[in-house]
Amino acid sequence: MYKIIYKNGDMMEICKEIIAKNKKYKAVIFTIGGIYRVQLFEYLPECVDDDGDVWEELWQEVTTSNTITDTQQNAIKLAEEELNLLN
Repeated sequence: MYKIIYKNGDMMEICKEIIAKNKKYKAVIFTIGGIYRVQLFEYLPECVDDDGDVWEELWQEVTTSNTITDTQQNAIKLAEEELNLLN
Protein backbone atom coordinates (compact mmCIF):
# COMPACT_ATOMS: atom_id res chain seq x y z
CA MET A 1 0.00 0.00 0.00
CA TYR A 2 1.07 3.54 -0.70
CA LYS A 3 0.88 6.19 2.00
CA ILE A 4 1.13 9.93 1.50
CA ILE A 5 1.37 12.31 4.45
CA TYR A 6 0.27 15.89 3.82
CA LYS A 7 1.81 18.95 5.48
CA ASN A 8 -1.21 19.31 7.79
CA GLY A 9 -0.64 15.75 9.08
CA ASP A 10 -3.47 14.05 7.18
CA MET A 11 -2.50 10.69 5.74
CA MET A 12 -3.88 9.26 2.49
CA GLU A 13 -3.56 5.53 1.95
CA ILE A 14 -4.22 3.81 -1.38
CA CYS A 15 -6.21 0.70 -0.53
CA LYS A 16 -6.90 -0.86 -3.91
CA GLU A 17 -6.55 -0.36 -7.65
CA ILE A 18 -9.03 -1.98 -10.02
CA ILE A 19 -8.24 -2.22 -13.74
CA ALA A 20 -11.19 -2.20 -16.17
CA LYS A 21 -11.78 -5.22 -18.39
CA ASN A 22 -10.70 -3.23 -21.45
CA LYS A 23 -7.51 -2.19 -19.58
CA LYS A 24 -8.07 1.45 -20.65
CA TYR A 25 -9.28 2.67 -17.27
CA LYS A 26 -8.60 2.04 -13.61
CA ALA A 27 -10.21 3.04 -10.35
CA VAL A 28 -8.07 3.92 -7.37
CA ILE A 29 -9.59 3.60 -3.92
CA PHE A 30 -7.93 5.51 -1.13
CA THR A 31 -8.82 6.50 2.39
CA ILE A 32 -8.30 9.60 4.47
CA GLY A 33 -9.45 9.46 8.06
CA GLY A 34 -11.77 6.48 7.57
CA ILE A 35 -13.55 7.91 4.51
CA TYR A 36 -13.04 6.06 1.22
CA ARG A 37 -12.71 7.90 -2.09
CA VAL A 38 -12.77 6.55 -5.64
CA GLN A 39 -10.95 8.28 -8.49
CA LEU A 40 -10.95 7.11 -12.11
CA PHE A 41 -7.97 7.23 -14.45
CA GLU A 42 -7.56 6.63 -18.20
CA TYR A 43 -4.55 4.73 -19.56
CA LEU A 44 -2.64 6.55 -22.28
CA PRO A 45 -0.01 4.24 -23.85
CA GLU A 46 2.01 7.17 -25.18
CA CYS A 47 1.37 10.86 -24.82
CA VAL A 48 2.97 14.29 -24.81
CA ASP A 49 2.41 16.44 -21.72
CA ASP A 50 1.95 20.22 -21.56
CA ASP A 51 5.73 20.73 -21.37
CA GLY A 52 6.34 18.70 -24.54
CA ASP A 53 7.78 15.69 -22.71
CA VAL A 54 6.89 12.28 -24.17
CA TRP A 55 5.67 9.63 -21.73
CA GLU A 56 5.66 5.98 -22.77
CA GLU A 57 2.65 5.43 -20.56
CA LEU A 58 0.55 7.58 -18.29
CA TRP A 59 -2.54 7.22 -16.11
CA GLN A 60 -4.47 10.49 -16.42
CA GLU A 61 -7.27 11.33 -14.00
CA VAL A 62 -10.67 11.42 -15.72
CA THR A 63 -12.83 12.41 -12.76
CA THR A 64 -13.01 15.88 -11.33
CA SER A 65 -15.19 14.90 -8.38
CA ASN A 66 -14.68 12.02 -5.99
CA THR A 67 -17.09 9.27 -5.06
CA ILE A 68 -17.07 9.12 -1.26
CA THR A 69 -18.32 6.29 0.97
CA ASP A 70 -17.84 4.92 4.48
CA THR A 71 -16.56 1.37 3.84
CA GLN A 72 -13.98 -0.22 1.56
CA GLN A 73 -16.55 -2.79 0.40
CA ASN A 74 -18.90 -0.02 -0.77
CA ALA A 75 -15.99 1.78 -2.43
CA ILE A 76 -15.05 -1.36 -4.39
CA LYS A 77 -18.66 -1.84 -5.53
CA LEU A 78 -18.95 1.80 -6.61
CA ALA A 79 -15.59 1.66 -8.41
CA GLU A 80 -16.62 -1.45 -10.35
CA GLU A 81 -19.93 0.18 -11.34
CA GLU A 82 -18.17 3.33 -12.54
CA LEU A 83 -15.63 1.31 -14.53
CA ASN A 84 -18.44 -0.66 -16.20
CA LEU A 85 -19.95 2.63 -17.38
CA LEU A 86 -16.66 3.52 -19.09
CA ASN A 87 -16.29 0.20 -20.95
